[in-house]
Amino acid sequence: MNNIDQGEYTYNTDHEMTILRFESIDGKNEIGMINFYPVHAVNLNNTNLLVAGDNKGYASYLFEKLKNPSGTLSGQGAFVAAFGQSNEGDVSPNLMGPKCIDTGLPCEFYTSTCNGRSEKYLYDKAQVFINGNGIVNFRHTYVDMQTINVSSHFTSTGRNETTCQAALGYAFAAGTTDGPGDFDFTQSANSTNIFWAILNHLIIIFSNLLKETWTSDSHIVIAGLANSYSHYITTYEEYQQQRYEGASTLYGPHTLAAYQQTFYDSSLKLARNESVPSDPQPFDMRIKTFSFVLPPIPDGLPIDKNFGDIITDVDSTYKPGDTVRYIWWGANPRNDLFTEKSFLYVDRLLNQTWVTILTDDDLETHFLWKRQFIDNSIITVEWDIPTTQQTGQDLYRLRHVYVLTDAKLDHQILVGNYCHDHGIKLIIANTKGLFGQIFCDFGEKFEVLDTNGENPLTQVVAEISRDDIGVVFMSTDARHGFEDGSYVTFHGVKGMTEVNEQEFKISVPSPFTITIGDTSKFGAYEGGGTVTEIKKPEDIKFKSFANALIEPDLLLCDFAKMSMPSNLHLAFQALSNFERKYNSLPKPWDESDAEKFYEIVEKLNTENRDKPLTDELNKHWIKLFSKICTGDLCPMQAVIGGIAAQEVMKAVTGKFMPIRQFLYFDAIECLPENVFQPSDIIPKPRFSTKKNRYCSQEIVFGADFQEKICKSKYFVVGAGAIGCEMLKNFAMMGIGCDKQGGVYVTDMDSIEKSNLNRQFLFRSWNIGQMKSKIAADTVKTMNPMMNIHAFIEGVLPETEHIYDDTFFERLDGVVNALDNQSSDITNAEFRIHRCSYSYIYILAPLRCVEVRKCHNVTIVLGAVETTLKVTDCENVSISAVCRRLLISQCRSSSFYIHTPTRPLIQLNCASLLFAPYNASHVELPEQMERTGLCKELNLWNKPLVTHPAGYVDEQPWSLLPPDDFYPISSIRLEDQQTDGLIPLPSEYQSAIDKRQKSISLLANEITAAQLNPEQRQRFQRFVVSNFEAWLDATGNAKILNHLSSLQQQ
Repeated sequence: MNNIDQGEYTYNTDHEMTILRFESIDGKNEIGMINFYPVHAVNLNNTNLLVAGDNKGYASYLFEKLKNPSGTLSGQGAFVAAFGQSNEGDVSPNLMGPKCIDTGLPCEFYTSTCNGRSEKYLYDKAQVFINGNGIVNFRHTYVDMQTINVSSHFTSTGRNETTCQAALGYAFAAGTTDGPGDFDFTQSANSTNIFWAILNHLIIIFSNLLKETWTSDSHIVIAGLANSYSHYITTYEEYQQQRYEGASTLYGPHTLAAYQQTFYDSSLKLARNESVPSDPQPFDMRIKTFSFVLPPIPDGLPIDKNFGDIITDVDSTYKPGDTVRYIWWGANPRNDLFTEKSFLYVDRLLNQTWVTILTDDDLETHFLWKRQFIDNSIITVEWDIPTTQQTGQDLYRLRHVYVLTDAKLDHQILVGNYCHDHGIKLIIANTKGLFGQIFCDFGEKFEVLDTNGENPLTQVVAEISRDDIGVVFMSTDARHGFEDGSYVTFHGVKGMTEVNEQEFKISVPSPFTITIGDTSKFGAYEGGGTVTEIKKPEDIKFKSFANALIEPDLLLCDFAKMSMPSNLHLAFQALSNFERKYNSLPKPWDESDAEKFYEIVEKLNTENRDKPLTDELNKHWIKLFSKICTGDLCPMQAVIGGIAAQEVMKAVTGKFMPIRQFLYFDAIECLPENVFQPSDIIPKPRFSTKKNRYCSQEIVFGADFQEKICKSKYFVVGAGAIGCEMLKNFAMMGIGCDKQGGVYVTDMDSIEKSNLNRQFLFRSWNIGQMKSKIAADTVKTMNPMMNIHAFIEGVLPETEHIYDDTFFERLDGVVNALDNQSSDITNAEFRIHRCSYSYIYILAPLRCVEVRKCHNVTIVLGAVETTLKVTDCENVSISAVCRRLLISQCRSSSFYIHTPTRPLIQLNCASLLFAPYNASHVELPEQMERTGLCKELNLWNKPLVTHPAGYVDEQPWSLLPPDDFYPISSIRLEDQQTDGLIPLPSEYQSAIDKRQKSISLLANEITAAQLNPEQRQRFQRFVVSNFEAWLDATGNAKILNHLSSLQQQ
């Protein structure tokens, strides 16, 4: 070394410590501290790879244990201790190793910390200073280290010098005194063998070629962990030696002088109470970084071994001072780093509840991973029981958390049996194409604290019978909502006062009554009182995965496809059977493989069962499953993953009823094939000839679909929780990722700390920045091909110069991702603005509605209490019940209206068509009564035209002929009565009756014709073809499709 200032220091290393203590505003509580000390990050050399030897981390751990209440888990206390480093060098300052402080020999794996003495030195010294007091002041500035002019007052040359662009010297690759680098690079040498000389020459030539593309704003950062190992600073004299430290001094030989000059200027301004400049702002390199670290090798297992198989089991009893050790076949922890979680838990059974007392953060525990052979992993978990541990008959357990993904059925059964037998909660989540599966097994006895999360039900009592089985009648005709087997109590009952404040288990004989047991010996009911539900914990028994496969409990989530869960239950099982039999999964859209797959499903339907699982095996659905099951879709994984995460919370907290036990979800409506009319001929989609990131999605939808969405343009309004999810899905799907496509996002809000727990595109360092810009930058890292543009202006009348007609006309769709609005729009003032080629259905009652600058839009509304105003629209179709209708500047539009006042038509309207309201639904009578609208008075057919004085134009309106009138009856729910709906004018009702009569006569004639099967099939094809052509020609096809999807929701 060549340090000319060495004589100025007492020690070889800097021993100065600074502590910044944080207190609550009232000064009563310490909430944290930051310690600055020149300590090397880890006890690390080429002979010791024990990352747990983290000096600063251990000091922080001890300090938080000291300041937080006893029993607080590591990292979860209110007091936070941060040990930073004020400077660093690899010589190695205050390392107390990695050679043993007792013998001078290199440290081994278990002795590198000298049993805690090395790290404890930092903790002990910090304890001395924590209670000191002093005034805190600071100055903070950003400095571009590459362009500093350094005064001769600070340089060792005595001349004015400058720093240079960041670069690493040759000796950077040589390593340090703690261990040499790879190959034969040597410290203090500027040349090496012929091989490296040739390589060096090639690099230099390549660098010259790069000069043509070099720009003044180019920034390259070579980063280690938080840049720690790229930012050493040496003196000018040491830099000339070109050892590791000098070669790592990024900005040239005058880097230290530049720091000293900057420090002097800032200190002077601090002393004078002057401000320092904040510019230039640093370059944000986070979204431009990439890692050279390769992913872990996929884990395998020896023959006849399974993940979780025990190598060394635990003993049944231990005493203080013992080490509990458990070894098994596992997986590389780098598969999932479990950030802010733990790979290891030590739990203690207290009052029949398992309480975590230690994690892998604690010094008493060890989590060790070892590679065996090429792809096998051996996991060792240890717990050093303290000698001070209380003795007794306490029960403890060690838990290792791991995630099982893409496992075959046999492996799922093994894991499921193990978890069920050992009381471990198990959740399995799978997606295959447009199909998803979730399974839950929370053990033989799982306590649900709150089954639904709702407030307890309360009903007003109308009567209580005095009988062997007392019947309680409610005062309303509505369903009471109580469940059979639940508990209730009574308050304020007169006469039969014995029921007050007592607890009764009820039965539910009808939706309007409950029974509470023997009331024959109670007083006679005289009146009054309420009955209130008592929420009690409920014990739920789960079957193991293996048993549930044979006798499944299936949760139905789509009542339009009642048999879908049982069909998918068999299909997910059949997938592993198919792979075992044919050594591959079914090929995408392969008819032959689909037939073989169906045969396996047919067999599973009756195998090992007293009767078939389902009598409604749907061959069309099963073959669809086979044809698309090898495709993975991000939106499906988001849905299934989100539901699975909810089940995890239920398993941990015991709140809300878990899935019992299988949930199957599908989205086959996304396919162009009409899945409710099975066909043996399904067009096979075209696949891309080249492998790309969307291959899995193309398996389901084809390359043509992928090209279309890549070229699509979407506008996402809102970048909060919903917007983050939508943008992530768009990036993963490739929406707007072609040069012809694009995604536009806007949000007026900036990021707050409270957003971070649910808006996952943001991080703590983004607080204060605009949501839309950060969201756009983040999804760009997920898919660099995404053409995303961020706005910060809201979609408001005053921003129409930004979001004008040209902007909207180039879009393929708009996504409403606003998550700060109430989901209940009842009685809202609603505005439909600049919509085109869309279908809008709002059946909730509204106060008023404005439709403005729309074209080629179908709008169906319920009851509008006051005014429906339609302005500057073309080719729109509007159905509504409203008190007033005002139309201006509209052309070629249809109005299906019920109104007690004459529709008012103002200037510049043409080709307006009026007809009776055509979208009656069961809630409409109640809405009309609530909003004061009358069924009987209807002036829809008597528009009033107004003009400025002296202005005359042709009749702008006409009435729809009755024969062309078709009500939208599909809005009505089939099982509901239609009494009380708005009656149609007699001529329109007659036209409908006549049409229906003609259809009935035609049906009778077809029946009388006694067509053979071939004739019947040809006739059916003829009718369907002509009907579909009529639907397309009239535009009714799109309306029916949208209504169908609306009704299924």
